[in-house]
Amino acid sequence: MLLERSFTTGDFEAFSRLSGDANPLHRDKKHALTTQFGVPIVPLHLLLAPMSMIAGMSFPGEPSLYLGHEVRAAKPVRYGESLRYSGRIEAVNAALRVLTIRVLAISGLSVVLDAVMRVQATAETWDCESALPITHTSAHRRAIVTGASGAIGSAIALALASRGWALLLIDRGDDPRRRALSACLEQLNADAEFVSADLATESGCLALKQAAEGRHDVEAVVHAASPGLRAPLGQLVAVNYSAFKELALAVLPSMLARQQGRIVMISSTAALRAIPGWEDYAAAKSMGATFACGLNSQFSSYGVRGFVVMPGYVATSFSEAVRGDAHALLPQEVATVVADMIGEPTSPAVVLENGLPRYGDLGFYSAHRAAVLPAPAAPSSKQLAAPRSSNSVPDLVRRILHLPQSTDLRGGGVGMTPGWDSLRQIEVILGLEAELNIKFSSAEVIELGAFDALLTACERKISNL
Repeated sequence: MLLERSFTTGDFEAFSRLSGDANPLHRDKKHALTTQFGVPIVPLHLLLAPMSMIAGMSFPGEPSLYLGHEVRAAKPVRYGESLRYSGRIEAVNAALRVLTIRVLAISGLSVVLDAVMRVQATAETWDCESALPITHTSAHRRAIVTGASGAIGSAIALALASRGWALLLIDRGDDPRRRALSACLEQLNADAEFVSADLATESGCLALKQAAEGRHDVEAVVHAASPGLRAPLGQLVAVNYSAFKELALAVLPSMLARQQGRIVMISSTAALRAIPGWEDYAAAKSMGATFACGLNSQFSSYGVRGFVVMPGYVATSFSEAVRGDAHALLPQEVATVVADMIGEPTSPAVVLENGLPRYGDLGFYSAHRAAVLPAPAAPSSKQLAAPRSSNSVPDLVRRILHLPQSTDLRGGGVGMTPGWDSLRQIEVILGLEAELNIKFSSAEVIELGAFDALLTACERKISNL
């Protein structure tokens, strides 16, 4: 669901009459000049007004009873600033007829308002239609794959098509490799469209941007295109970084509106090593990988995640001249890892060598696949004898919430930390119980919504073991 809105000083005057709020920060230009904002800003409660429409006219509509919300004002909003309100149903309690809805207000590529609201339908059935267009995201999803006619790109395209994805495939033009891929996709009855673009050129990047912009069903991007190992530095950077950045920025608005998206950079283990003659290639791959990780840090809490896949040698003509007898992955192995990461996101980076994926953050890779959420289990006597330290609580919470390790949780919690809503609070509690071998009561799930209080409770429970 998407609603476009902007606010004027006239809106504030009407709001002021109703609320009694006459704070000069919201109406006095001279006063605003003395503040950190420099201009009058829209009050938070005026920004919240469209949430009433979302509940009363769309989710669920006329039978709605607004129960409550948690809100975080992420950035100040100026009068006249164009906003897009995105509403996404995150949970349904059928027994109580209660919807939990995540609402984002977006200005350009910035989230200015992050809220979770709960609405109850007061009737079992109703005939009213939504006043706003609603998209069932699970039914309309498309992936963009660059370098699609290459060995790795083709394998990724086929892997995604076999899992039901519609495809927008970018390559340099019609040739035998494209025709072979097209024939395979036809056998899968795949919804696939090809676009010709040489991403090493400005015209190619423009064609890529135009093909991607305005598509509201794009849920995944996989950037597999790259010039050869010894191509000029300018070409390597143009394709591995500049074109990737243009593509990501073109699809981000629609991904944020859907509150769901995956942007994957196919990098290389060459970026982790000093290989004579490969310095330019490794540097260009590192630029793309760093950009993907930056996307993940900035947008993962809003449902849009960036990933980096770093394979070693792959059995393709791309590396045939340099790999010799070294072990090489099959393109299908890389494709499976990519499709799995898109389907069930875990850690933001994976190194793929010798058949053993190593997942983690860029720069650190654990030996095993990182779990999204540990399943609660009864602790063994051995576990009880050696409980974890409460020092691990911040890392556990960040992992469960998919937050960067640099995120400061102090002073945060439900409704204050991005992505930490009442539903995620349950996941946090279950995860801490499983990892620390402690138990929380149902009342504590609600009471311990602040991170500092949660940390203190964990310390107390661990000391009592």
